[in-house]
Amino acid sequence: MTKRINKRRRKMLKATAVGVSLMMAPSLAVNVYADDAVTANEQSAINNFVATEPADGATTSLGNSTVSNTTSGYRFPGKDNYTSVFESRARKGRLTQDYDLTVDSSDSHSGNTVKVKDWRNLDTYVVHSATEGNPQDPQTYYDTMYYAKEAILIDQSDNTEYTVKNIIIDPGSMYVFYTRVLLDFPIEDADSRFKTRIDDAESVALFEGSGYWSITAEVKEETPYETIVKIDAALKANQVIVDSVGSNGSKDAKFNIDLNFMNGMNDSNYRDYTSDVIYNDVKALVTDSAQVGSENQFGWGTSTLESITTSNAVNRIIRVGIDFTHYVTEDGTELKPTKFGIHGSENIAGYELASTREEANGDKVYVYKAVTTQTTPSVPATPSTPTTPSTPSTPSATTPAVPQASATTTTQSKQAPAVKTTPARKHNVPKTGDADTILAYAATLFMSVIGLGVALFARKKREQ
Repeated sequence: MTKRINKRRRKMLKATAVGVSLMMAPSLAVNVYADDAVTANEQSAINNFVATEPADGATTSLGNSTVSNTTSGYRFPGKDNYTSVFESRARKGRLTQDYDLTVDSSDSHSGNTVKVKDWRNLDTYVVHSATEGNPQDPQTYYDTMYYAKEAILIDQSDNTEYTVKNIIIDPGSMYVFYTRVLLDFPIEDADSRFKTRIDDAESVALFEGSGYWSITAEVKEETPYETIVKIDAALKANQVIVDSVGSNGSKDAKFNIDLNFMNGMNDSNYRDYTSDVIYNDVKALVTDSAQVGSENQFGWGTSTLESITTSNAVNRIIRVGIDFTHYVTEDGTELKPTKFGIHGSENIAGYELASTREEANGDKVYVYKAVTTQTTPSVPATPSTPTTPSTPSTPSATTPAVPQASATTTTQSKQAPAVKTTPARKHNVPKTGDADTILAYAATLFMSVIGLGVALFARKKREQ
């Protein structure tokens, strides 16, 4: 199988060393104002991710950015510790006399005449003073109304006592009304998520209608972006490129809040519908598909969307380079599995290292070629040793006979004696380097010279 080695180059925007660290931050706090600089926490997380030897294209999340919201400085203190908007705006007061009051309620005491126990020390609020502008005098009714979170009433028919909460005492009509929970609703004036306007506090106290006051929930929040690290084998190890710096999104919506008792809220459970509950309910409605004017029902009442603008968060994307080591043949065939990181060459049976190169992306490539098998030549046979020629026999030197002088003085022709010729000898050519053969030839030549000399000497004698 042929493995292609990626040779693409990337422009490096930001490079930092990607060492292998085994210390991981328990949580990652990303700066709200992101830029192309990799933070120390990000680098630590990147190191740990690379240490796992991830594959090309692998990703990991480093967590979400921090956000700054309108609620960041506010925490609802709890349903037993809050101060309602009405209490924050109204002036405190005292009853001026011991009134005989008629009960207007939904319980069995309705219509009875009662008195307020310990009326001089009862903590009350002047109702009309909570109206917008904090007026000094009543605006709708002639006489001052009082609100008390709790009071003990004495039934004048039998002097029995019972405790009531959230009561309105109206000296002008000589009535006492309970329970009026909207004046104690768990939304605080300090909660910047809500805007409350009380146009007629007395009407709110008597009728609890939404037409006399308004509550607006404003959703102004940043939505966090996520930081994602992606492995890119096209980059060299130690290269870190921030493709997207990241930016928080936003939600900006306004809802009209109508508190009512149509969907399950009553005087025994109203404190469960805190400002946190209401805010989270309407915040969930802020989506791309939300329509202005749409209404939604909840246990505490009805919400109506008045306006909305949103922008999506843009994730922070960081690409990180890694290197691999490849073992291939000259035609690119893989000989050994690719290794993560940079390693040395290896011995591969049947192959020898031909060359080494480094790719543009930092990968190390070892190129091998097949080993050629050489044929061992055959050894020639050792030639036989030649036989040594026999040494020729040395010819005997024959002394010619000396002729005797004739007594007759007659002249006789002189006949030259026949010269004895030495028969030609058959020689065996000696082998070069054969010492015995050379000596034999030398002896033969010496004897031939002696014989020739004797023959010549004898002939000369006869001629004399």
